[in-house]
Amino acid sequence: MDIKNRIKRISPYFKEMQIVPVDDEQMIYVLVNFPKNWVVDEDIIETKYNTSIELGETPEHYYFFTEIENESSIFDAIEYTIEKMKDAFERAKLLTEKVNELKEIFQNENNTLEELRNLSFNYKKNDISLLETDDLTLANVVKTTNENELITDTVQETPKNETEKISKKNNKQK
Repeated sequence: MDIKNRIKRISPYFKEMQIVPVDDEQMIYVLVNFPKNWVVDEDIIETKYNTSIELGETPEHYYFFTEIENESSIFDAIEYTIEKMKDAFERAKLLTEKVNELKEIFQNENNTLEELRNLSFNYKKNDISLLETDDLTLANVVKTTNENELITDTVQETPKNETEKISKKNNKQK
C-alpha cells in the first residue's frame, strides 16, 4: 500500500510527515495527535514494529520515527495504537454498561438474596479470558471512555503494581 493510502487510513490523527537525514541514514518522522487519555506502548512499538517514539510539543503529540526502509512499519505501529486504544475504550464502555446492568439487578428489591447468590453468567471459558489484559487495554482506560468521559462505579481498585505501571507511562508522556 502506498504512503498516500496509509496516511488516509490514519487521517483523523495524522499531522505531518518528514524525511530527515540523520548521520548517513534517511529517517521518516510521522507526527500524530492522539486524544488526551490515550496511552502509547513504546515497548511494543519499538520491539514489534522497529519504530521509535518521542513526545511532541503537547502531551497529545507523538513523533513516530524509523529508517526510511521501514516506512510501512511506522504506519503499522500507528494503526496498532489507534486500534488498541479504540478497543480499550470500547471495552471500558461495555464494562460500565454491564456494571450498571448488574447494579440494577442487585438494587431491585424483588430479587431475593438467594436469587442473587445463584446469579450466573453464560459464556464459554474457551471464548473469554478472564482478567487477562495488557497495558493498553482495559487497565489503562477503566477510568475513562470516549476520550474524556469519566466512568463511575466500575472497578473500585487497581492493583498496586498496575497503578505504578500506568502512572509511570502517564508521567513519561507529560
